[in-house]
Amino acid sequence: MGGGYNLDLESREWKPCRLSKLGKVESGRDIYAMERVEGDIPYITSGSQNNGIGYFVSNKNDTFDKDYIAFNRNGAVGLAFYHPYWSVMGNDCRKIHISKADENMYVGLFIATAISMQSKSFSYSRKLGTARANKLQIMLPVDDNNEPDYEFMEECGRKIMAKKYIQYLKYLESTCESSDLLLK
Repeated sequence: MGGGYNLDLESREWKPCRLSKLGKVESGRDIYAMERVEGDIPYITSGSQNNGIGYFVSNKNDTFDKDYIAFNRNGAVGLAFYHPYWSVMGNDCRKIHISKADENMYVGLFIATAISMQSKSFSYSRKLGTARANKLQIMLPVDDNNEPDYEFMEECGRKIMAKKYIQYLKYLESTCESSDLLLK
């Protein structure tokens, strides 16, 4: 995992970055309940759980896409989730592709977290629509040129994920040892 990065987030320089500078913000399109046909395509809604997936449909619309960040305009306003899989999304969501980091799960997860950190700024009466999302500024680590440091975000994400895998493996190992004792 190298990279030589110090992953202490507090040692990094952070700057506000406008979403519209990172990529294009787009609206979702509803597939109304009576139009939905059950299937295996995730339909992203403005929920706070299950990565915002509200239904599984076989319908497609012009939002059919993958490797994007969807964030809630309504409902759980401001929460954001990265979607590396093909999905469609309803009108209560907005999405953004990060121009310089498309198809990079770690950067997507990092920026989705940064967007979600702003969720307390929004409410039912102060929705996160397209115009407001384009103006939204999120705090991101920057490089020596004051540009978002995508390499650092990726490295940070990889190391956090590796650490989490090790925790899971240790848990499974201890669970298996406990199960073995019960079987004896």
